[in-house]
Parts: sequence; structure tokens; C-alpha cells
Amino acid sequence: MRIATRPFTTADVPACGRILYEAFLSIATRHHFPPDFPDAESGVAVLGLLSALPGCTGLVAERDGQIIGSNFISDRGTVHGVGPISVAPTAQGSGAGRRMMEDLLAHSADAPAIRLIQDAFNTVSMPLYASLGFDVREPLVLVEGTPHG
Repeated sequence: MRIATRPFTTADVPACGRILYEAFLSIATRHHFPPDFPDAESGVAVLGLLSALPGCTGLVAERDGQIIGSNFISDRGTVHGVGPISVAPTAQGSGAGRRMMEDLLAHSADAPAIRLIQDAFNTVSMPLYASLGFDVREPLVLVEGTPHG
């Protein structure tokens, strides 16, 4: 079962948008956090916008001809930005995330810096990013609720 990557096309938006939703829902649910996307349609909408954005390159990961994930990198500025990366819950741990990251990092090899945002509770992907040379720089916290008073 070999993982292959190819350029993202608009035809990939529905399948990859569903995977984006399912992947983020899976990790958030495991850690008792609210999902990043309320439904699959919002995942589809996000990837539809990214795929049409100038200066944004997307990749699709496939295993045995089946789409199992996607990732994007924006090279519109000096510092390139990665994400969102998603791998279908049934394919996580297969090497698809690493393969997409390596291919996109090669695409942006001339960038002076590359950034990504990582949910602190997602301890599964943090070692992947560290092994690719990323360093934790700024912890980000989203706090929601109604203040007292």
C-alpha cells in the first residue's frame, strides 16, 4: 500500500473537504474539544476557497487510488504557511501526513521560514512536525465562554 501525492484539483474538494471535517472531528472528540468545523460542508467550503486562492498549492495523498488526505501551503508572502493538513481517520499513521509535508516542504525549500499552527492537544502530529525540523515558538490558546458578571 504505497502512498502517492499529486496536485490538488477542484474535483478533489468534496472528498477532501469531508476528510478534513472527519479528521479534525476525530482528534477533537478524542480530547473532548469542540470540532473546528461544524459539518462536512464547512470543510468543503474551506478547501474550495484554498484551492482557488492564488499562491496556494495543494496536494492530495492517495493510497491504492483512494484519496486519504490533503495539505496546502501558501507562498504568497516571505514566510510560507502550511495547512490545513488532514488524513482520513482510517489512514492516520500510514505515512500520508509525512509524505504530504515532505513534498510541500520541498516545494517551499527556498522560503526563509515556514509556519504552521498546531492544536496543542494533538500530540499525535506534534512529533511529525518536530522530526521535520519545526520548533514550537508560540503557544496559542482559544478560550471561549461567558465571563462572570
